Amino acid sequence: MSKLLKGRAARRQGSKSELPKVYIFPEGETEKYYFNAKKAQTRGAGFTVHVVNEVIGKSGLQLVEETIEYIRKNSSSMNIGDEAYVVFDFDSNLINRINREEEIRKAFVKAQEYNRNPIKGIKLEIVLSNDSFELWYVLHFQDLNSFTRREKLYDILSKILKREYSKPEENFSSILKKKGDERKAIARAKMLDNNDPNKNPHTDVYRLVERLNRRNDT
Repeated sequence: MSKLLKGRAARRQGSKSELPKVYIFPEGETEKYYFNAKKAQTRGAGFTVHVVNEVIGKSGLQLVEETIEYIRKNSSSMNIGDEAYVVFDFDSNLINRINREEEIRKAFVKAQEYNRNPIKGIKLEIVLSNDSFELWYVLHFQDLNSFTRREKLYDILSKILKREYSKPEENFSSILKKKGDERKAIARAKMLDNNDPNKNPHTDVYRLVERLNRRNDT
Protein backbone atom coordinates (compact mmCIF):
# COMPACT_ATOMS: atom_id res chain seq x y z
CA MET A 1 0.00 0.00 0.00
CA SER A 2 1.32 3.47 -0.88
CA LYS A 3 2.10 6.04 1.83
CA LEU A 4 -0.83 8.15 0.56
CA LEU A 5 -3.32 5.29 0.90
CA LYS A 6 -1.92 4.35 4.30
CA GLY A 7 -2.36 7.93 5.42
CA ARG A 8 -5.97 8.03 4.26
CA ALA A 9 -6.72 4.72 6.00
CA ALA A 10 -5.17 5.98 9.23
CA ARG A 11 -7.25 9.16 9.09
CA ARG A 12 -10.43 7.14 8.53
CA GLN A 13 -9.61 4.92 11.51
CA GLY A 14 -8.76 7.91 13.65
CA SER A 15 -11.96 9.78 12.83
CA LYS A 16 -14.04 6.67 13.55
CA SER A 17 -12.42 6.19 16.95
CA GLU A 18 -13.10 9.84 17.81
CA LEU A 19 -16.86 9.63 17.29
CA PRO A 20 -18.79 10.25 20.52
CA LYS A 21 -20.18 7.13 22.11
CA VAL A 22 -23.60 6.46 23.57
CA TYR A 23 -23.32 3.75 26.24
CA ILE A 24 -26.50 1.87 27.15
CA PHE A 25 -26.56 -0.22 30.33
CA PRO A 26 -29.61 -2.56 30.18
CA GLU A 27 -30.97 -4.58 33.07
CA GLY A 28 -32.12 -7.48 30.92
CA GLU A 29 -32.20 -9.31 27.62
CA THR A 30 -35.36 -7.56 26.39
CA GLU A 31 -33.69 -4.16 26.58
CA LYS A 32 -30.48 -5.55 25.11
CA TYR A 33 -32.20 -6.96 22.02
CA TYR A 34 -34.19 -3.77 21.45
CA PHE A 35 -31.25 -1.40 21.70
CA ASN A 36 -28.98 -3.62 19.64
CA ALA A 37 -31.59 -3.30 16.89
CA LYS A 38 -31.64 0.48 17.35
CA LYS A 39 -27.85 0.46 17.23
CA ALA A 40 -27.97 -1.03 13.74
CA GLN A 41 -30.13 1.91 12.65
CA THR A 42 -27.63 4.56 13.83
CA ARG A 43 -24.81 3.77 11.41
CA GLY A 44 -23.48 6.94 9.88
CA ALA A 45 -25.29 9.10 12.45
CA GLY A 46 -22.09 10.69 13.78
CA PHE A 47 -21.89 8.62 16.98
CA THR A 48 -21.50 4.99 17.98
CA VAL A 49 -23.70 2.96 20.30
CA HIS A 50 -22.36 0.49 22.86
CA VAL A 51 -24.85 -1.83 24.58
CA VAL A 52 -22.99 -3.02 27.67
CA ASN A 53 -23.76 -6.69 28.34
CA GLU A 54 -21.66 -6.96 31.50
CA VAL A 55 -24.35 -5.38 33.67
CA ILE A 56 -27.29 -7.53 32.53
CA GLY A 57 -29.04 -9.10 35.50
CA LYS A 58 -28.64 -6.05 37.75
CA SER A 59 -31.43 -3.59 38.39
CA GLY A 60 -32.24 -0.38 40.21
CA LEU A 61 -29.60 0.83 42.64
CA GLN A 62 -27.30 -2.11 41.92
CA LEU A 63 -27.40 -1.38 38.18
CA VAL A 64 -26.51 2.28 38.78
CA GLU A 65 -23.61 1.21 41.01
CA GLU A 66 -22.38 -1.32 38.44
CA THR A 67 -22.59 1.32 35.72
CA ILE A 68 -20.50 3.77 37.73
CA GLU A 69 -17.94 1.03 38.38
CA TYR A 70 -17.85 0.18 34.67
CA ILE A 71 -17.12 3.81 33.81
CA ARG A 72 -14.34 3.94 36.41
CA LYS A 73 -12.69 0.79 35.08
CA ASN A 74 -13.04 1.76 31.42
CA SER A 75 -12.51 5.51 31.62
CA SER A 76 -9.27 5.30 29.64
CA SER A 77 -11.26 4.28 26.54
CA MET A 78 -14.06 6.80 27.15
CA ASN A 79 -14.04 10.46 26.20
CA ILE A 80 -15.52 13.81 27.14
CA GLY A 81 -18.79 14.05 25.24
CA ASP A 82 -19.70 10.36 25.66
CA GLU A 83 -23.12 9.60 27.14
CA ALA A 84 -24.39 6.91 29.53
CA TYR A 85 -27.96 5.64 29.93
CA VAL A 86 -29.09 3.16 32.58
CA VAL A 87 -32.22 1.25 31.54
CA PHE A 88 -34.39 -0.65 34.01
CA ASP A 89 -37.97 -1.32 35.14
CA PHE A 90 -39.88 -0.31 38.22
CA ASP A 91 -40.94 -3.97 38.39
CA SER A 92 -43.46 -3.71 41.21
CA ASN A 93 -45.77 -6.18 42.85
CA LEU A 94 -48.25 -5.84 45.68
CA ILE A 95 -45.80 -7.26 48.22
CA ASN A 96 -42.68 -5.21 47.53
CA ARG A 97 -43.96 -1.98 45.95
CA ILE A 98 -43.02 0.23 48.93
CA ASN A 99 -39.54 -1.30 49.13
CA ARG A 100 -39.14 -0.96 45.37
CA GLU A 101 -40.07 2.73 45.53
CA GLU A 102 -37.34 3.23 48.12
CA GLU A 103 -34.77 1.38 46.01
CA ILE A 104 -35.69 3.44 42.94
CA ARG A 105 -35.32 6.60 45.01
CA LYS A 106 -31.86 5.48 46.12
CA ALA A 107 -30.90 4.71 42.52
CA PHE A 108 -31.78 8.27 41.47
CA VAL A 109 -29.92 9.71 44.47
CA LYS A 110 -26.83 7.64 43.63
CA ALA A 111 -26.91 8.85 40.02
CA GLN A 112 -27.33 12.45 41.17
CA GLU A 113 -24.38 12.14 43.55
CA TYR A 114 -22.18 10.74 40.78
CA ASN A 115 -23.34 13.43 38.34
CA ARG A 116 -22.01 16.17 40.63
CA ASN A 117 -18.49 15.10 39.70
CA PRO A 118 -18.79 12.71 36.75
CA ILE A 119 -15.76 10.94 35.33
CA LYS A 120 -14.71 12.79 32.15
CA GLY A 121 -17.99 14.66 32.33
CA ILE A 122 -19.95 11.48 31.45
CA LYS A 123 -23.20 11.89 33.35
CA LEU A 124 -25.71 9.12 33.97
CA GLU A 125 -29.29 9.33 32.77
CA ILE A 126 -31.77 6.85 34.18
CA VAL A 127 -34.30 5.44 31.70
CA LEU A 128 -37.10 3.93 33.78
CA SER A 129 -40.27 2.12 32.76
CA ASN A 130 -43.12 1.61 35.21
CA ASP A 131 -44.12 -1.17 35.33
CA SER A 132 -41.94 -2.72 32.63
CA PHE A 133 -40.13 -2.10 29.34
CA GLU A 134 -43.00 -3.77 27.49
CA LEU A 135 -45.02 -0.59 28.07
CA TRP A 136 -42.82 1.00 25.39
CA TYR A 137 -43.74 -1.82 23.02
CA VAL A 138 -47.47 -1.45 23.71
CA LEU A 139 -47.38 2.31 23.05
CA HIS A 140 -46.38 1.55 19.45
CA PHE A 141 -49.89 0.16 18.96
CA GLN A 142 -52.29 1.88 21.34
CA ASP A 143 -52.85 4.39 24.12
CA LEU A 144 -52.53 3.21 27.69
CA ASN A 145 -53.48 5.59 30.49
CA SER A 146 -54.42 3.47 33.52
CA PHE A 147 -52.36 1.51 36.05
CA THR A 148 -51.14 -1.62 34.27
CA ARG A 149 -49.00 -4.44 35.62
CA ARG A 150 -46.54 -6.28 33.39
CA GLU A 151 -48.79 -9.31 33.07
CA LYS A 152 -51.45 -7.13 31.44
CA LEU A 153 -48.81 -5.70 29.08
CA TYR A 154 -47.88 -9.25 28.08
CA ASP A 155 -51.56 -10.02 27.41
CA ILE A 156 -51.90 -6.95 25.18
CA LEU A 157 -48.80 -7.91 23.21
CA SER A 158 -50.05 -11.49 22.87
CA LYS A 159 -53.27 -10.20 21.28
CA ILE A 160 -51.26 -8.02 18.90
CA LEU A 161 -49.02 -10.95 17.95
CA LYS A 162 -51.93 -13.41 17.85
CA ARG A 163 -49.72 -15.76 19.84
CA GLU A 164 -48.25 -15.76 23.33
CA TYR A 165 -45.73 -13.03 23.96
CA SER A 166 -42.63 -14.84 25.22
CA LYS A 167 -40.07 -12.74 27.08
CA PRO A 168 -37.53 -11.93 25.82
CA GLU A 169 -38.53 -11.59 22.17
CA GLU A 170 -35.23 -11.32 20.33
CA ASN A 171 -36.77 -10.09 17.07
CA PHE A 172 -39.57 -7.94 18.44
CA SER A 173 -37.99 -4.80 16.96
CA SER A 174 -38.77 -6.12 13.47
CA ILE A 175 -42.43 -6.46 14.49
CA LEU A 176 -42.43 -2.90 15.81
CA LYS A 177 -40.96 -1.70 12.53
CA LYS A 178 -43.52 -3.55 10.38
CA LYS A 179 -46.69 -3.11 12.44
CA GLY A 180 -46.01 -0.44 15.07
CA ASP A 181 -45.61 3.33 14.94
CA GLU A 182 -42.58 4.75 16.74
CA ARG A 183 -43.68 8.36 16.32
CA LYS A 184 -47.00 7.61 18.00
CA ALA A 185 -45.19 5.67 20.74
CA ILE A 186 -43.03 8.73 21.46
CA ALA A 187 -46.06 11.02 21.52
CA ARG A 188 -47.97 8.65 23.81
CA ALA A 189 -45.00 8.28 26.17
CA LYS A 190 -44.67 12.07 26.38
CA MET A 191 -48.33 12.33 27.34
CA LEU A 192 -47.64 9.96 30.27
CA ASP A 193 -44.46 11.72 31.39
CA ASN A 194 -44.79 13.90 34.50
CA ASN A 195 -41.26 13.21 35.81
CA ASP A 196 -42.61 10.88 38.51
CA PRO A 197 -40.91 7.44 38.36
CA ASN A 198 -43.49 6.06 40.79
CA LYS A 199 -46.32 6.80 38.36
CA ASN A 200 -47.79 3.86 36.46
CA PRO A 201 -47.87 3.88 33.47
CA HIS A 202 -44.65 5.75 32.76
CA THR A 203 -41.63 5.23 30.51
CA ASP A 204 -38.52 7.29 29.80
CA VAL A 205 -37.51 5.08 26.87
CA TYR A 206 -38.74 7.67 24.38
CA ARG A 207 -36.02 10.07 25.59
CA LEU A 208 -33.27 7.63 24.68
CA VAL A 209 -34.98 6.70 21.40
CA GLU A 210 -35.18 10.36 20.44
CA ARG A 211 -31.48 10.69 21.23
CA LEU A 212 -30.61 7.70 19.04
CA ASN A 213 -32.77 9.06 16.22
CA ARG A 214 -30.96 12.38 16.30
CA ARG A 215 -27.97 12.57 13.98
CA ASN A 216 -24.84 14.34 15.18
CA ASP A 217 -23.18 16.92 12.95
CA THR A 218 -20.19 15.26 11.28
